[in-house]
Order: sequence, then C-alpha cells, then structure tokens
Amino acid sequence: MTPTPALVRALRLISALLIIILAAFGLYTLLRGRPGETPARKTETIALSPVSRGEILNEFRLITVERQYRIPVLGRSYKPLPEPGSGVMAQFTRDLLGGRESVPGTTTNLVYEMVTTVTVGIDLAKLQETDIENSDVVTTLTLPAPEVMSVVHDPTKSRIFSQDRPALPYLDNSAQLLEELQKTGNLKHRSEAEADEALMAKAKDEARQSLKGLLEKVHPGREIRILFEPEPKNPLPTP
Repeated sequence: MTPTPALVRALRLISALLIIILAAFGLYTLLRGRPGETPARKTETIALSPVSRGEILNEFRLITVERQYRIPVLGRSYKPLPEPGSGVMAQFTRDLLGGRESVPGTTTNLVYEMVTTVTVGIDLAKLQETDIENSDVVTTLTLPAPEVMSVVHDPTKSRIFSQDRPALPYLDNSAQLLEELQKTGNLKHRSEAEADEALMAKAKDEARQSLKGLLEKVHPGREIRILFEPEPKNPLPTP
C-alpha cells in the first residue's frame, strides 16, 4: 500500500519535531550538566594595565585654582623718643610728655585695602611611586595636600583707604610704611588662603576631576580612587 501525500507530510513533520526536541535537550544537557551535578562554570580575570607616575606627570605638573582676596592692613610709624635710661634729659622729656613713646607730630597712620590673587594647587612633582597602588582593576592614588603656590599683589585694584600724615612733612614715612604693609599683607593673605577650607576643597575637586578624567580615558575599565595626604595643621608662612 502506497502512503498518501498527507501521510508523508505528517511523517516529515514528526521527524522534524523530533530532531528539534533532541537538539534542544542536548543543548540543555550541555549547559546544565547531568541530573544531580553542579553546573560547570569557567571564569576568567583580566589584569588591566597599571597606572604609572610617568604618565600622570606627562600630562600634569600642577593642578591649580585661584581666588582673589581683598583684606585691609593697618600700619603706624613714628619717630620714637629716646629710650629710658639713655640719659637724664631723655627721661625728663618722657616724663614731660606723659610717658609717651613717640615724638609729637611725627606719627603716620595708614589703612591699605590690599587686593591679591592667591593660587592654590597640587604639586604632582611630589607624587611618589609608593603613592600609586595598582590592583588588577583598581588604582588608588594618594596625592599631596593642596598648598599655596603664590600670592600676587594687584596694585591697580588696591588702594589707600585712609591716611593720617605727620604734622611735620619732612618726617612723613608713608612710602616706606606702604612697602612694609604690602609685605605684611602678602603674609596675611597667604595665611588666610591656608585656612580657607572652601578653597582647599576646590583644589582637591579640581585635581580629582582632572586626574580621573585622564586616567579613566587612558585605562578604560579601571576604577580610579583618589585620596589626599593630611594637610599640615599649622603651616609656616612663606615670605
């Protein structure tokens, strides 16, 4: 008896379904393993290229931020009377003038509103190889603490706020007093910047963003962590 076309088509369909079922079962067995067995897993770890000090210094030496300060400084100068003990006449003069220290009419008072631009930065030249820790996929950098790099006086924006000249013009010491006030102002503004937590935090943020941007671009997939050395508690002023 010759099979009918419909029967042939049905047999072919059944065969195709059996092949698909067997293939699926074989793939399932390959992935899951035999019943009762723990599925096999193969893992691989890849060590990413490490971060080096050289590549950082090739891009950055200093990372800086600036802030302008406008702080008045006060000064006073006068011609002193002779020191006590330098003679009977000197002591008599002091007693006559009520024990004062300056010669009347010689005092100069000056209030100088001083404007400076202070630069604070991270000196990456101080970065050591031991400050860079590389694991397979994580780099931890410990950067130097931010410090005051420069204090630049702006004479065009600064001004003498008030001034009392001596009664005797030839004893006017304003020029020398102003020069001394500018030196004092530089130190004062430096000290102000060293105590400026917001400015120091801004310097750290700038360094963190700049370095992370560079290193994550050069080392895709590597996690970059940036720490900072402790800041000195009582930094010494630099003239």
